[in-house]
Amino acid sequence: MLGIAGALHKTTVIFPEGAALAFGVFVLVIPGWTVSRWRLMVVLPIAALYGVGLAYLSIPFALEMIAGISGVLILLHFIRSMLAPSISATLIPIVFHIHSWFYPATVIGVSIAITLIGSMLARTAPQAPTPSLLSLRRSVSVKFWIISVVWILIVTTLHLPKVMLAPPLFVSTYEIAGVSTSFKLQLSRATIFGVLGFLGVALLAIASSDEIAGLATFTIGLVYMAIARRYHPPILSIALLALIAGPIVDWKFGLYLAIGSLSLYFLNSVFDLSTKQIKFFQRNGSSVS
Repeated sequence: MLGIAGALHKTTVIFPEGAALAFGVFVLVIPGWTVSRWRLMVVLPIAALYGVGLAYLSIPFALEMIAGISGVLILLHFIRSMLAPSISATLIPIVFHIHSWFYPATVIGVSIAITLIGSMLARTAPQAPTPSLLSLRRSVSVKFWIISVVWILIVTTLHLPKVMLAPPLFVSTYEIAGVSTSFKLQLSRATIFGVLGFLGVALLAIASSDEIAGLATFTIGLVYMAIARRYHPPILSIALLALIAGPIVDWKFGLYLAIGSLSLYFLNSVFDLSTKQIKFFQRNGSSVS
């Protein structure tokens, strides 16, 4: 991707989630990502086309974001898929104002390539997710939608930097919404997001080409995961984010990413706490009656 971007002089052919998707499918073999060959090939292109279509509309940014989140979650529900990178595939054109059809073309190419390679490596399975797993994901999707909408409204109302709505942050939050994670793990993820964001900007400023800077930041992300043994696909997406976002030259880029991720994680914790309190009062009320 980086080579093609350099040859065409178009960063719109870079799909950051492609690296994360490949890592999740081939290395981590995430069940929700490898469950079906046709879903792997179809869901992300549809999401990318939907995102570019929304980017063309002359509607308020907050409404674009909410429509993007809502649409992709509905897509995942009806296609019975759990491909979290499709969230980012939809939001990238909206956040970074990508109107070029090179972007969805790249997503289509990446999806087909990963599907074909996965078929040869037998990394995919033909069966659909179990009903219990689908039920779990539906509840997670509702929770994730509420968290996302709240954060979108906060950022847009307070006129905070749009980087705090970076699409890979939503993919990371979607995962955290479905599993219990420690504050230490959340803090470490937010920290590496911030560090990679800063390094991405720094390397763009000093490297001989933008593509070399992107590759270097991506490599640093891979090395971090290997050494720390904290395997989280959005890390690889974040590593390429500065490249597609401008390229970005704002040195606070990494700080905005860290704050954005921590804020989403915090809202997830608040949601969990509120849900527990509601259940507690409901149980006590039933006992009293």
